[in-house]
Amino acid sequence: VLSRLLGSDPKSNPILLEALAVLYSHMGKHDKALTMYIKLQNKGVFELIKVHKLYFMLHTTAKELMKLDKEQAIAILMEKDVQPDDIVAALSDNQYYLYIYLDALDKVNTRACQKYHSTLVQLYAYFDREKLLRLLNKSDHYAIEKALEICKAHNFYDEMVYLLDRIGNPKEALTLIMSEIKDIERAINFCKEHDDQDLWED
Repeated sequence: VLSRLLGSDPKSNPILLEALAVLYSHMGKHDKALTMYIKLQNKGVFELIKVHKLYFMLHTTAKELMKLDKEQAIAILMEKDVQPDDIVAALSDNQYYLYIYLDALDKVNTRACQKYHSTLVQLYAYFDREKLLRLLNKSDHYAIEKALEICKAHNFYDEMVYLLDRIGNPKEALTLIMSEIKDIERAINFCKEHDDQDLWED
């Protein structure tokens, strides 16, 4: 009866919508209650998910939960019963939400996030450059040439120096230090670290 009273626009009657959500909960139809709470933009949805372990619904509700409360959404999405592949797919058309999710996942479960490090390189380049060089240093799970292309596109010279050196091109890395970063002391230290006479002569 309540669902019929709501008509075609459930948001037009939030009181009835909340009553329907409570009714669904009491009936044990927690998945339907979750849908109602999301329509209501009611943050009680997070408690509902945890109490009734509705993690199987996160792949269809992740974006709505992020929109409602990013901090609580991330806490839910970090639960061990949540499959990262499902969440990445669900957030793939919202790069900002994907960045927030993968950044959190990498902190909580680096192993689970390794397969997405190439994606995270790109996301850090757009949203959080300060974390980019640390990721490049610590990970072996990203495409170096692609990462170099991204850094070139953004003129991220420090990151380019690291990547060029990593792929065995210290001469080009040194050229960047001299011509773009313009740091003579760093250039000298770079040559000392490599102990390569050719670098000094160049």
